[in-house]
Amino acid sequence: MFVRLPRQHGGRQAQRLHPDDVEPDRGHRRWRLVWTDHTRWSADTPEKPLSILPLLHYRSWVDADPMDLREAEMSVYLRGDDLQLDGASCHFWIHASGTRWHLNSSSLDIGDGSWPTSPNRVELTPDEGSWHNSWANDPHNPTSLPDVLSGVVSYGFSFVGFSSEVMGRLSMARLELRPSCISEI
Repeated sequence: MFVRLPRQHGGRQAQRLHPDDVEPDRGHRRWRLVWTDHTRWSADTPEKPLSILPLLHYRSWVDADPMDLREAEMSVYLRGDDLQLDGASCHFWIHASGTRWHLNSSSLDIGDGSWPTSPNRVELTPDEGSWHNSWANDPHNPTSLPDVLSGVVSYGFSFVGFSSEVMGRLSMARLELRPSCISEI
């Protein structure tokens, strides 16, 4: 489970997520981290393409309302230990109204056995050419990307493009979502 801790950034409030159950001394620069490994994840069906969702957060888990992430920035440090991606790339995803979109325009960097010197940073723009609709309750009528971005109820990280099961450990530190104008619905 994650806990939402708001923080001010130059007049804008950011959403920083920290896990309840953390390893406080192993994160990047001694920041808290959350981790998972292949014993805790599996391929998520009926995602197309087939995806593994190793790290995810449902805002309802912490009694939080949906979040407006239109034009937001996401930043995160990711680290793999003995992580065997087998061709997979890592992406950020969002979900609302029975539809999931993966930001596939940029694969996220995962440090190999150490923390990267700088975080991954991506802009969450409503350009459907930068995203992939991987799943919808009604595949013939998925919720549009702008509508999902305006009321995100869950988000996380995915592995996509693997030819066999991804193995190893994935750690995350300092996940921040900085909406251009924070607005909870």
